[in-house]
Amino acid sequence: MTPIKMLKYKYYTLKFCNFVAMKPFGAAFEYERERNRELLLAFRSLLAQAKRVNTKEIFKQLVEMPCSRFWVSPERATQVVYRLQRGDALNDKSYATKKAMFMEIFQRTMRIKKREPSRQIPDIVSEVVCQRAPRFYLTPESARVILIQAKKQWKEEQQKQQHSR
Repeated sequence: MTPIKMLKYKYYTLKFCNFVAMKPFGAAFEYERERNRELLLAFRSLLAQAKRVNTKEIFKQLVEMPCSRFWVSPERATQVVYRLQRGDALNDKSYATKKAMFMEIFQRTMRIKKREPSRQIPDIVSEVVCQRAPRFYLTPESARVILIQAKKQWKEEQQKQQHSR
């Protein structure tokens, strides 16, 4: 049996055995602004179409909407694809949406690799993550929190701009 290594991060513990660990809590996300902007535009679109505003339902619909790309870096997705290719499993039941996203990226990558065997995995993954994604791969609660934080951040930026004039 493989020994289990444990790493403590700010609010949770990751166990490393024979599975792919998700990124550490609080790690920087380089596509955050773009994702937040797209999420906000989709949210506003749903609000405009709604006959009655039921935020719970709107957030459920929001996270199932297609988006312009997979909101993960090519480097991170490549790491996960390599591990899945080796047969490692994705960890932690609480990350069902991320698991689904990585499995979709993995399947698309493997289809392209089968058609074009001479291409390198990082090159294929870079292409795949820039393709349209079938959904946002977030929970409705995560989308709500992201939009609240983004709105606060945008207001702070606007205030800084007004004070610098």
